[in-house]
Amino acid sequence: MSLGGEQLRSVLDRTADAIVVVDTDWTVDYADERLADWADRDPGAIVGEPLWTAFPGLVGTAFEEQCRTAMRTGDPVQFEQRLPDPFDRRVEVRAFPDEAGLTVLSHDVSDQHERARPPEHPNQRLESLIEAAPLAILEIAPDGEVLRWNQGATEMFDWASDEVVGESNPIVPDDRQSEFDTYRQRALSGERIRGEEIQCRTRDGERLDLLLSAAPVLDEAEAPRSVIAILDDITDRKRTERQLRALQLTARRLNLAESERDVYELAVEAAGDILDLPLTGVWRHDETRDALLPVLMSEAATTLLETQPQFGPGDSLAWEAFEAGEVRIYDHLHEQPDRHNPDTPMGSEIIVPLGDRGLMITGSTTPQEFSSREVDLFRVLGATVEAALVRADREAALRQQNDRLDEFASVVAHDLRNPLSIASGFLEVVRETGEPRHLDRIESAHDRMERLIDGLLTLAREETTVVDAERLRLDELAEEAWQAVDTEPATMTVAEGGGELAGDRDRLLRLFENLFRNSVEHGSTGSRPAADDAVEHGDAGVTVTVGPLADGDGFYVADDGPGIPPDRREEVFDYGVSYSDDGTGFGLSIVADVARAHGWTVTVTESADGGARFEFSNATVSD
Repeated sequence: MSLGGEQLRSVLDRTADAIVVVDTDWTVDYADERLADWADRDPGAIVGEPLWTAFPGLVGTAFEEQCRTAMRTGDPVQFEQRLPDPFDRRVEVRAFPDEAGLTVLSHDVSDQHERARPPEHPNQRLESLIEAAPLAILEIAPDGEVLRWNQGATEMFDWASDEVVGESNPIVPDDRQSEFDTYRQRALSGERIRGEEIQCRTRDGERLDLLLSAAPVLDEAEAPRSVIAILDDITDRKRTERQLRALQLTARRLNLAESERDVYELAVEAAGDILDLPLTGVWRHDETRDALLPVLMSEAATTLLETQPQFGPGDSLAWEAFEAGEVRIYDHLHEQPDRHNPDTPMGSEIIVPLGDRGLMITGSTTPQEFSSREVDLFRVLGATVEAALVRADREAALRQQNDRLDEFASVVAHDLRNPLSIASGFLEVVRETGEPRHLDRIESAHDRMERLIDGLLTLAREETTVVDAERLRLDELAEEAWQAVDTEPATMTVAEGGGELAGDRDRLLRLFENLFRNSVEHGSTGSRPAADDAVEHGDAGVTVTVGPLADGDGFYVADDGPGIPPDRREEVFDYGVSYSDDGTGFGLSIVADVARAHGWTVTVTESADGGARFEFSNATVSD
């Protein structure tokens, strides 16, 4: 049998002649001696029977109708009725529903007066229920003295009953005394207080958020003599509400973050400041290396750990969680044989994947059982961070697209205007003079416009990320691209056999074609400083070499031409940068876009022969 707080108050503040408690299926959970006497039955024989089977005479009466109404609506009812056999008496009935069922109290009013159970003989079952209730139940005198203090109050506030009873209420904070006096007076005036939020203090001074329900206890003359108060601890719920509100504010800040780094910093800050999880870090999945690389760790985690670990396939619990896309909780990390570091100082962990972006990890130096609230809040933070990363990527791509459109518009407005003006001017000369020799200048201007337009289209195609990469031979790609470019009288060799790399065949051919064209067109000895479309080559042919980097982390394309001065090496990949009158300024821009689409990094430096050397890293080349 389970009696709720409202039922206890109803039972405690009046003396009832007969009590029956039924569950939601109308099965009798409890019947007192008085009810059994009225029915001339043994109380134990009544318990376990359906109410309407135990007392079929009640079926179809106002008693049944009123009780079913109370059970259905959840509201207490009060009525008076003459009960049929076996009771044969007129009673005043009060029925109190709760989640577990219904408590029915009946007073015999046949002789127009109540036959209350003497106060010196309390119902022992109700006394046991009060003492065993998981809620704190107090009885307070009009002057504030504590008259009753159950075990639930001891467990909640850490004062024993014999320390409190007969004394003033110790749980009232000094700054809340007037508030509690007001509640007591309201209850003593006959008001029933239901579910009002208050704060009380424990023995060690901790503040608890509680729900207060209170009602007066009446004496034989129906006058209030004390107050029964029931306190329900909602501290965890209130803390969760505050944390959720703070996470909502964090979500707004995340939506304003301009970069991935900003997102990670806000995530780690929120874990420590809002969720009280100071040992938190974020790992990003690097597709090229197929590894989880540390991005940012809290100051506490950085201090605790000697190194920031990275995780690869099959080497850690973190990778298992990331691969499965599931939140993992490890209360006793040292019991996990697959932990990454056998000597880790961490005793427990929560791992939350961020989709395919990476994951967040938080933990403790001691083994502990994370509450479902902590896990849920960390999961909420992870989902918020993942959404912010998606948005940041989308906005970064949009910014990049807008920048590209601006650059395209600039090229169209500036670079196309010059050859178009030249063509128009010489067309007018031909019309005036009739001399065909000027047509060559018109044709040259048209060729330049065609190259500019082709470059723009190629740049537009290279914008998307490579998804379906295939294994390709470096030497075969280089040879095929070399054949597609006018390379006379230059030569090309592939060093050390080349090896294999993963990529998009068509895009990589364009990458090599533009690199070769750049070397051939600008690689003659004595030329002006080399850059994309910078100068024409002379009679001496340039030598181009293609090969893998020494550490196998990529490849290079080098030539023995005049090279690119250090002060121009960063800008040669920008759109439209050219040091030649007829260059498009797109060749190396296309190279940079192809590299980015593959997730590679391209840099330019000086070759061993003093020429230009383009290195592509994060592009694993294997034998």
